[in-house]
Amino acid sequence: MRVMFKKISCAVCQSKDYRVKYPEHINYAGINFSSRRSPSKNHCRIVQCNKCGLIYANPIFNDDYILRLYRDSVFINEVQVELTAEDYLDQLKIATVFIDNKCNLLEIGCGNGCFLKKAKEFGFKNVYGVEPCKDSVEQADQEIKGNIINDVFKEGLHKDNFFNLVCVIHVFDHLIDPNDVLKNIYRVTKESGHILVISHNVKFILTKILGERSPMYDIEHIYLFDKTTIRKLLEKNGFRVIYVKNMMSRYTIGHILKMFPFPGSIKTFLLKACNFLKIADKAIKINGGNMVALAQKIS
Repeated sequence: MRVMFKKISCAVCQSKDYRVKYPEHINYAGINFSSRRSPSKNHCRIVQCNKCGLIYANPIFNDDYILRLYRDSVFINEVQVELTAEDYLDQLKIATVFIDNKCNLLEIGCGNGCFLKKAKEFGFKNVYGVEPCKDSVEQADQEIKGNIINDVFKEGLHKDNFFNLVCVIHVFDHLIDPNDVLKNIYRVTKESGHILVISHNVKFILTKILGERSPMYDIEHIYLFDKTTIRKLLEKNGFRVIYVKNMMSRYTIGHILKMFPFPGSIKTFLLKACNFLKIADKAIKINGGNMVALAQKIS
């Protein structure tokens, strides 16, 4: 299949004035959009907006090809899935200072619904999800599966002014058009409703040190936000930002070793040693380069 590309502009300020940060580095045989896979230094050309500083891929694959890659990806179910869902639940609990948890919640890009299940157990009355990956939805718990739509989030899937809270967790980096998605989030969110965003922070110190070797620079990532650019994106689409801050995350030792850009032979040795010592699933809580934002819909 011939891969087609398209040029895009900055999602925050729409400027087309940018400088190249990293040239294209694509192994077409190794294109894989499955979450939690081992990184492979595979990415489109990375640029930085000269006007607002947003870092993004440009050009990117055409829409149909991207959507097919997501639909056909494989859901890698491992201990890390449960840990990240616990992290998201922690952030949800913090957000309930501002939000009534007896309400309607939507998660965009919900995977197998692990977080949705925890949100329901926590007390959210009705939980719904949207997930493009067929394999992810098939692995969802039966209690949640019926409330997940196997599709991309778009106009017409949900009622207007229905959700008190929309959660967008590690999704904004992947979106072809973040502004269109936010327009539709605004539409389905109730008056004074909220949006909870968890995303990579491209200004994380380790990302700066690793540069192009950082797993944040990945073939499926289109936009890479920091605290300033994610705030600007939310505000321009009708949301009042309550807070944007770093967050702590739980990772298994095995997952850390898998994601860190060690040379191949060293990574193989460390993973084997980790498994031999039976510590691969041992979890630690660190700042892994993620940030969380909570914002409220402005009428």
